[in-house]
Amino acid sequence: MAKVAIVTGGARGIGRGCAHALARKGLDIALVDMLVPEMERTAGELRATGREARIYEADVAAYSRAAEVVRAVHVDFGRIDVLVNNAGRGNPKGITEISEEEFDRTIAVNLKSCFNFIQPVVPIMQAAGGGRIISMSSLNAFTGGVTSAVSKFSYGGRRRRAFWA
Repeated sequence: MAKVAIVTGGARGIGRGCAHALARKGLDIALVDMLVPEMERTAGELRATGREARIYEADVAAYSRAAEVVRAVHVDFGRIDVLVNNAGRGNPKGITEISEEEFDRTIAVNLKSCFNFIQPVVPIMQAAGGGRIISMSSLNAFTGGVTSAVSKFSYGGRRRRAFWA
């Protein structure tokens, strides 16, 4: 049975690239995004390489939906070995231009979504003896607008390993 990776924001861009890279390593892929046509295209590309790929439409900022997706992936594939928290949104506005709603939405997508997926996936990985969680950062943490700097901070390239991974 192949290992399985969940890739949030997997419809296009960096998430699509991560999904392809993991598929080349022999993993089956669960794509999570709100962009259904793009997810279908990416899933088709992955299937053409011989890997299994399924799509899960979700707003990653919604905790209950994230937990539903994690449960569905676990049921559909029988395991979850890797979680790639890639979903993100940028907002180039400065602190004096951004609305509170835009700020809250960016924080929810870029930061809270990681919690939303990590919390329900950890018990599954623990029960299986381990797994890997990758949470993407961005150079925008250093050069972007206020929301990117707050929500996509970097650990300076250091690797972090949790006790259960």
